[in-house]
Amino acid sequence: METITDFIAWLDGAEPEGHDEVYSLYRSVKDCKAWGSYKTVPARGNGDRWIVTADHIDSCNLLLASERAKEAFLLHLERTYCDNDLDMEGWHAFKHAMSKND
Repeated sequence: METITDFIAWLDGAEPEGHDEVYSLYRSVKDCKAWGSYKTVPARGNGDRWIVTADHIDSCNLLLASERAKEAFLLHLERTYCDNDLDMEGWHAFKHAMSKND
């Protein structure tokens, strides 16, 4: 399986849908663990590199090659998906509350 560092290209293939899936991806990378259909693990031999996988992508994994790349990816997720000047936590809570059927 190919591993790429271009997170914008990887996101085009991952196509996270809905606030829960975007949040799962964000939390997976931030916490370096499995969340929903996404999993982030340290790359072999280096504690400052991470591999991100998605259950629904068979063609490639994402390599975040540094702490700076990881932070840039998280910021990109917030800027791409969050609205109303909210951070990811606030955006997800807002979307979750709005989706409830009261």
